[in-house]
Amino acid sequence: MIMVRAGLSVPSLVLDAGEQLTERLGARQIWGMSPFAGNAAGPIWTQVDTCQFLSPGQQGSALESGIATAFAIPGVTRLAVGTSRLDHLADLAEAVSFEVNAETVNQYRTLLRRRATVNG
Repeated sequence: MIMVRAGLSVPSLVLDAGEQLTERLGARQIWGMSPFAGNAAGPIWTQVDTCQFLSPGQQGSALESGIATAFAIPGVTRLAVGTSRLDHLADLAEAVSFEVNAETVNQYRTLLRRRATVNG
């Protein structure tokens, strides 16, 4: 088992390094952590429509969509989060029922890699 950063707040180089390490170690289980980079009130969660990452026809709050997306970026089976807020726990419970649009995730990862190359 390996635990890696997961979600929309993770830089491309960190995602790629986590995936390479997972492959190199032959990890059978991949868990994600810190989907909000320690700040669920950060501007990304109010300025970006995270629902665009969900499969068509699904709607959720920014946090629900962000959590659902964290399961797909980089592709984890479990997600470790820390909170003492009941509303965040409710968002987490709801998010596990959402499906993420794989094509949108792939496009996002491609954009992240391009940006990392340009800014590299």
